[in-house]
Amino acid sequence: MKTTNNYVAAEILKKFYKKRPLWSKKGDFGKVLIIGGSNRFTGCLALAGIAALRAGADLVTVYAPERAANIVASVSADLITIPAVCKYFNRKFVDDALLLALEHDSVLIGNGLLRNKETKQFVIEFLSRYNGRAVIDADALHAIASQLSVISGREYILTPHAHEFYVLSGEKVSSDINERAKKAKMFAEKFNVTVLLKGHIDVIADKSRVALNATGSPYMSVAGTGDCLAGIAAALLAISKRATPFDCACASAFINGSAGNIAASILGPSLMASDILNFIPSVIAEVNACE
Repeated sequence: MKTTNNYVAAEILKKFYKKRPLWSKKGDFGKVLIIGGSNRFTGCLALAGIAALRAGADLVTVYAPERAANIVASVSADLITIPAVCKYFNRKFVDDALLLALEHDSVLIGNGLLRNKETKQFVIEFLSRYNGRAVIDADALHAIASQLSVISGREYILTPHAHEFYVLSGEKVSSDINERAKKAKMFAEKFNVTVLLKGHIDVIADKSRVALNATGSPYMSVAGTGDCLAGIAAALLAISKRATPFDCACASAFINGSAGNIAASILGPSLMASDILNFIPSVIAEVNACE
């Protein structure tokens, strides 16, 4: 499989960013629900949530264990937070999560959840009962590895890095792009989902297509840049209900990497994931997508 000419271009953003009607109202351009966090991990939720807002979603709600939700609320007044009385999620919170999901256009699940038995059961049961559009990231990828049937044929974007892809598929990937593309495509085709395999060059695959994204910088190796990507992807799933998960994945990789490039050109090794958030608007505006 040769994919060297199939790179994501800035033009793809015009599928998502068009001139808005004057009488647009809250919710017309997407409501995102983020499910994640624990008593240990909190910042990832704020990064993902703000990234979703910067990518254009009208409303972002974070459903998280109490400590995480309270910290996120203190970080940004723009995010709605709903605290669950627990240190980490377990199966008894699935019904509440599903009710919240019905009020939103897309779900991001996995960031900061932890990988214990209880949270894995929570993720598997939630996804087995949820029929909407979703991004599955981070700890949720580890959770579904033992029961991949829950993702089959759904409008889901999976966002693994190389090790997470190995956990999911049992396949190790090298830096060879054609190898990565072949293995990502095989997995996407087998389960009829979209895979965004992160790396120096991102590979995006669904059951019939493969694309590559070359935006990004080595300085984006810091923790949290993947949370930004996941938030952007969830926003795009919500903003355009007609766009395929494949196109959403391609556009989100382009935006995240391009914003990272700008931040890296200014900050170099001092770059933090939160710096990327500041340049998402520049990437969207740069291609005149809002005109």
